[in-house]
Amino acid sequence: MNRDAWASYVNAFHHRYPGITQDVLRLARNHAGLTPYGWIAAELPPVGLVVDLACGAGPLAELVGSSRWLGLNISAAEVGRARDEGVRGVVRADVRAVPLASASVDTLVCSMALMVAPVADVFRESARLLRPGGCLIATTPTWRGQGWADLRRTWTLWRAWGDRPQFASRSRESARWATYYGMEVASDLVDRFDLPLDRDSAQLLADSLYAPRSTDESRRRLVDGLLTLPDGNFSLVLRRQRWVVAPLRTSRGPTP
Repeated sequence: MNRDAWASYVNAFHHRYPGITQDVLRLARNHAGLTPYGWIAAELPPVGLVVDLACGAGPLAELVGSSRWLGLNISAAEVGRARDEGVRGVVRADVRAVPLASASVDTLVCSMALMVAPVADVFRESARLLRPGGCLIATTPTWRGQGWADLRRTWTLWRAWGDRPQFASRSRESARWATYYGMEVASDLVDRFDLPLDRDSAQLLADSLYAPRSTDESRRRLVDGLLTLPDGNFSLVLRRQRWVVAPLRTSRGPTP
């Protein structure tokens, strides 16, 4: 799927399911009892402007505080849900051209969106927007930290489904573009979040996956497979990275 087709798919997906990612993630907890959003909030500095790129319907707003949180999303449906739920500070905007001045932001957040967003544009804009000492905090799904039993279970589910989640980019592309725009990783952690499964949460999870070829019938098979998991949970393994502008930017090499 080319870039334009992928963008059209993602826009249609979020028009159909506004806020579905946060509906899933709010049900999941790590060993400390945190949701993935609480895990991000724990990494945020206590002061300064936080700009949430591709913010969904604004689940981080209540954790950060509306006085220093600004959410950006290109989806009118996501922004509409946020406003319907009383979330303040959400603006419809494109992460490829953020309508903020250069060196004006203390912290950028990109929660569960870096793998579906135009990653080169995200890092270009991050490098432009961040003040000295600022950072980009991003969470993405990952295979890291999963044992063979986890991997076998996941691939068994994907075979039953007849599909698998699709993403626009992989982590190595993020690393290449970050380097190109003079950013480097300051911290890199992985954690596991258990999602309790009943038919409603299993259906929610199935519907939340980016899978352009998926059908109602294939998602039904995935839901049935999820409900057979022996411990009644699905483990979401997530990676949280904090990127900072490198102290000494080198000249850019060839485009990645």
